[in-house]
Amino acid sequence: MTQAVAAGTLVGGTPLQVRVEVDVPPWLQHPDPLGCLARQDLFFPPDYTQHYRDRIEAAKALCADCPVRDLCLAWAVPQADLEGIWAATTPPDRRRLRRAAREAAA
Repeated sequence: MTQAVAAGTLVGGTPLQVRVEVDVPPWLQHPDPLGCLARQDLFFPPDYTQHYRDRIEAAKALCADCPVRDLCLAWAVPQADLEGIWAATTPPDRRRLRRAAREAAA
């Protein structure tokens, strides 16, 4: 289990800190070869609203050329409660992918 901490400021100036625990897949165990877990400020935003869009897009850009992106996506999509940016997808992105897969299978 790996802990991620994201900090930010809500509209109105209220500080916010979110702590998330994630089961890291075996291919991304320590040391963090790709730097994803080292950039928790990008990969674990406090939420996925427009307010954090720059952070989210920066994380997605880092995923673009990742050599394990396909493994990461295959691992992340089935996990309904997974927080963070994984394989350039947010939790809402992964919900859409799961829904599309269910509809295609029906």
